[in-house]
Amino acid sequence: MTGTRMNSLRSVAVALVVCLALIGLVGCSNDTGGGSGATPKVSGINPSAELDYDKATVHLPEDYVKTWDENEVEIVDSAKEGNFIQCVYEKTGTKLDPYPVSQYEQVREVFFLYGPWTMPIAEKFAFVHPKTDGELTFNENVPKPDDYEEAASGNPYENLTQEQRTEFAELCGSEPSEDKFDVEAAQLDGPGSVAMGEVPDKVSTDTRITTLVDEFDECLQTKGMNADRSAIGYPQGVEFWTVDEDQIEMAIKTVECKDQIDFTQRLADVTAEYQMKVIDEYGAELMAQREAWDDLVQDAKDYIAANPDYVTQN
Repeated sequence: MTGTRMNSLRSVAVALVVCLALIGLVGCSNDTGGGSGATPKVSGINPSAELDYDKATVHLPEDYVKTWDENEVEIVDSAKEGNFIQCVYEKTGTKLDPYPVSQYEQVREVFFLYGPWTMPIAEKFAFVHPKTDGELTFNENVPKPDDYEEAASGNPYENLTQEQRTEFAELCGSEPSEDKFDVEAAQLDGPGSVAMGEVPDKVSTDTRITTLVDEFDECLQTKGMNADRSAIGYPQGVEFWTVDEDQIEMAIKTVECKDQIDFTQRLADVTAEYQMKVIDEYGAELMAQREAWDDLVQDAKDYIAANPDYVTQN
């Protein structure tokens, strides 16, 4: 526990926008696997990339083993905060407001690693990572209306004095129970996880993808833009924090080019192929980690349901 927690609702870094997935079962097979569409050595996993244009999601093999779903992270992190508030009450008698659990948001599942690829997302978010309307306004990605009033944060630590913050952190920040709902501690760095983390770099240098980027650049040039070769899927000149007419126009042209060359499907197919190679080699490790993560998420849900005085659904 550090002062950071006391100064904000939570501190969760989520690098990628990811999708909910089912759990596969570790099994044996004589098939070689390792390629998109091939029979995987780990049963229960679809080795192919599945695109949902209506929801702007991409389901990849990694989704069956990953442990960093943003909506689930919200649940685990909220249980951790509730556990902290319970500790404060039991040790000091100070009753803080229950910690508010963020609601499930489908927008958190939008696939955006390589920028916008569906027209509705481009028209609403341009090149800003998709988020709720309230978050767009709060973060000033869009102009705040003249009558804008910031909603109450619901942060139970907001009105604490610095002395209280320090006292509570010292009393409860190092409690063994604090480790129970530790999101970062649940992210293991075994060889399988490391190998999966290396997939994006391998994808970016695959000749099929460098050819795809060349085609993307050729299309963008017909629309007065150029591809940013340091950021696959983006044109040059994008603003990652601004939604305005110019950025939306650029995003629309970007999606038009991606549609023209089947950009996202081709990129997803290559990504799925590399991910399956990792899963075939490290399936037991990755599935065990995912099973442990699912147990942690369920424990967090059980804690939230049983302790409305300390953590509550909005």
